[in-house]
Amino acid sequence: MSFDFYKEVHEIEVELTRNGYSDLGQLIKDSVRQGSTGTEIFMALRYNLKNIKNHNLNEKLLNRIDVLIKYIDKSLN
Repeated sequence: MSFDFYKEVHEIEVELTRNGYSDLGQLIKDSVRQGSTGTEIFMALRYNLKNIKNHNLNEKLLNRIDVLIKYIDKSLN
């Protein structure tokens, strides 16, 4: 089974918004919308997701972000 990056990004965005971090959710959404290529989108997502981890998020959401970052890193290498 392959990893569905865009589904996971969307679910993280929704979870951020649900937890009162709509600005961070929008940042993730913009990372995808504003990218021209897959590589550009992944680089922006990785950068923003790493910064988002500095916020006071619940452990489940932090773990999902970590997994997504790992899959992005694997795809970029």
